[in-house]
Amino acid sequence: MYNNQSALELLAENGAKVDFERKIARIPSSLVEEKLKGAPSKITLYDRDGRPALNVEKDNVYFNSGSTAINILDGETGEVRKPFTRDLEDFVRLTDALNNMHAQSTALVVSDVPETIVDRYRLYIVLKGSKKPVVTGAFTVEGSHDMKQMLTAVIGEDKLAEKPLAVFDVCPSPPLMWSYITSQNLIDCARYGIPAEIVSMPLSGATGPASLAGTIVLHTAETLSGIVLAQLSKSGTPNLRRLSSSIRHEIWNDAYGSH
Repeated sequence: MYNNQSALELLAENGAKVDFERKIARIPSSLVEEKLKGAPSKITLYDRDGRPALNVEKDNVYFNSGSTAINILDGETGEVRKPFTRDLEDFVRLTDALNNMHAQSTALVVSDVPETIVDRYRLYIVLKGSKKPVVTGAFTVEGSHDMKQMLTAVIGEDKLAEKPLAVFDVCPSPPLMWSYITSQNLIDCARYGIPAEIVSMPLSGATGPASLAGTIVLHTAETLSGIVLAQLSKSGTPNLRRLSSSIRHEIWNDAYGSH
């Protein structure tokens, strides 16, 4: 399901069977295979100075500092509270100093600025405080456009796609649904040449099947549906795929037990 008229039209124009009233698209396997072949197998991310920083390919493993915490544990009081700007600034400095952290992220949702600008503000704090590549994401359609402008202000319009500094997370809503905001973010990132990381997060027995096998099938279907939409928006656009933490946890338990 794509809750986005532009996405449905794009899919219909390229061979998907689309029910516009129910907002459901059935994507033929031939279209999936075609778009997978067109997606790049390697993505290079650059630092703020335009130097190669991460080669995302094959079995290369990189770490960043996580994403989108709406609460934190205060290190001084031991209390759980909402993050503030100073917390994100401290977190960015810490991540910047750790050699085993290869990329920054807009890790905390700060509570001391208006919600309408918090996605842009988080990226501003990271770009101001670190040269490392950034894993980020927009909370609104307008936010992705403004954040693109922020990136071009730092690295230049001509370098936005040529030497990408940031990756935008886009998350389908399990089971099998793309909201208007996330699907439009995916389309816009593709057209801008900004790498998008598709993060499918089904939870077994809740938003996904009870079995691990069923959850992996759902995860795969959501990921492929995102890749197809991105590649239809701009052929050859860079996409990353992340295995959700809930599935990794279940695979670990299945292999080694809960202990």
